[in-house]
Amino acid sequence: MTTLTWLTARQPSSGITFAMPDEHHFTLRQADQIRTDFAAIESDLEAIMERLSRLPTRKELAFRPLYVILGSAGLVILWIEMFWRHCL
Repeated sequence: MTTLTWLTARQPSSGITFAMPDEHHFTLRQADQIRTDFAAIESDLEAIMERLSRLPTRKELAFRPLYVILGSAGLVILWIEMFWRHCL
């Protein structure tokens, strides 16, 4: 009883070859189904990569609070100027 029946390499010293069983052979229908599954996975990955590319970068996120502060300060200054000129 030999335990080397699952090897796939050829033994150069002995000249004996061992083969894997045919468990990885598919019918045409199975291969076509696998191909369509891979195509669906690929299209899903492309959609995910597109959505990820639209996310803001770290630099954009770092400057966003500064833009909010400057924008709100600008609105406050504009409101004060309008109040002083037209209401007093």
